[in-house]
Amino acid sequence: MIICQNRWKEVHWRPDIIHLGTKYLRFFDAAVCLSLSAQIHGTNKEIRETAKRCLPTLQKADRILINRIAKSNTPLEDVKTLVKTLLNDVVSIKPSTLSLA
Repeated sequence: MIICQNRWKEVHWRPDIIHLGTKYLRFFDAAVCLSLSAQIHGTNKEIRETAKRCLPTLQKADRILINRIAKSNTPLEDVKTLVKTLLNDVVSIKPSTLSLA
């Protein structure tokens, strides 16, 4: 096990779990992982595997949609829909409502 010192806390690195300096992935990070998997591999099987790898690192509130993608019959189409929806949501955010904290 490799232990590295993060800015505020110690992070244990494991090759089977993605860590971005915290214990959990954000939903947006998982969506990026799924969209990259769709772009690179383009198969339902690989997207399911990526979604299953992301599940343990997501907070409970964010697991619902990723779990649906992992159990879906057509996860490739679901990821395409997710990316389109996220892009629309990001474009419609007003800068005054963003918080940098």
